[in-house]
Amino acid sequence: DDQAVLRGIAGVVQSRVSAPVAGGIAVPVLDSQGGVWGGCWFALSRADEGSLVLRLLPWLLASTALLTLGTFAMLRRFVLDPVENLARGARQLAQGELSTRLAVPERRDELSELIRGFNQMAETVEGFNARLAREVEVATDNARRAENAAMTQRRLAATGELAAGIAHEINNPLGGMLNAVETLAREDLPPAKRAQYVELVRHGLERIRRTVGQLLRFTPRAPHSAPLALVDPVLDAVGLVSWRAREHEVAIEFAGLDALSVDRERLQERVRDLPLVRGDAPELAQAVLNLLVNALDALASQRARGGHVRIELAVKGDALVLAVEDDGPGVPAELLPRIADLFFTTKDVGKGTGLGLSIVHNVAAAHGARVLLSNGASGGLRVELVFPLGAQRP
Repeated sequence: DDQAVLRGIAGVVQSRVSAPVAGGIAVPVLDSQGGVWGGCWFALSRADEGSLVLRLLPWLLASTALLTLGTFAMLRRFVLDPVENLARGARQLAQGELSTRLAVPERRDELSELIRGFNQMAETVEGFNARLAREVEVATDNARRAENAAMTQRRLAATGELAAGIAHEINNPLGGMLNAVETLAREDLPPAKRAQYVELVRHGLERIRRTVGQLLRFTPRAPHSAPLALVDPVLDAVGLVSWRAREHEVAIEFAGLDALSVDRERLQERVRDLPLVRGDAPELAQAVLNLLVNALDALASQRARGGHVRIELAVKGDALVLAVEDDGPGVPAELLPRIADLFFTTKDVGKGTGLGLSIVHNVAAAHGARVLLSNGASGGLRVELVFPLGAQRP
């Protein structure tokens, strides 16, 4: 519509503002001074719009891709790479590589300051770890020396216990044998009496031989693990504390019998059907000896004379259980979890090293056994050594 187009051009020339006219756009044409020079009109169609978009789209995509790549490159260099290096350094530091240090960029920005802070932190941690290692080494060395001194004290105490037992067990028959020898020296001794005193000397010597044999079974030697009857190290330990038990009138019961008055063969016969365990007899005897000495000490702390120690050996479920229980004062419930700790003792100062139950625990662990501590029905301490069943007695 030419007339409508012309009227539209005239309108925009007067208003100096573009306006849609007759399906197109009328535009005023201005000169360099801003004055109206004239006007024009051009038509727009959907086809033109589509072609314009198609012509502009590649440029739009290319500019978007270039902008994205440029932005990523900048982020990669100034943000992503430094953060990745920080993360890698943190992982190495966490894995114990305390000498880890990161290269510090020359620029001065937040990430550079963060990397400098990381290096300072790593240097501080490395120095602290070195100091801590030196302090731990010193503390460990001191603890080792203290433990060695305490172990020496414990060995001396155990040696004194053994020496006293051996002296008692040997002196008793020696006194009788000396009297018998003096009597045998008499020329007027009747033959029947002479034979009686000779038999007395023989019995005394046999008793001394058994005592020495018990001592030899406690002699340290190369560890040897073999199937054994647990009753043997138990009776060896009982034999070495029997003098002290008799002196303080303490009864020791084993397998329902008085272990101090019944002969060894009869006690062995009572438990001969029990299964064997695999272990080292001297070590097991030392563990039982510690339990018996602890029980006798507990009874002595409560009363000067009397008391009762019961030793049990029985199969319970799939384990062979050795229990030592006394009727002494027991241990307060709150101290039970601690009494097996190294150097912990409830005895008076100078009367205990705190190593007895620790030794028992070590021996039990070496034999795959567990140690259970409780206060028994009689009020005293009950210690159970639970051994996994080994080879059966043939």
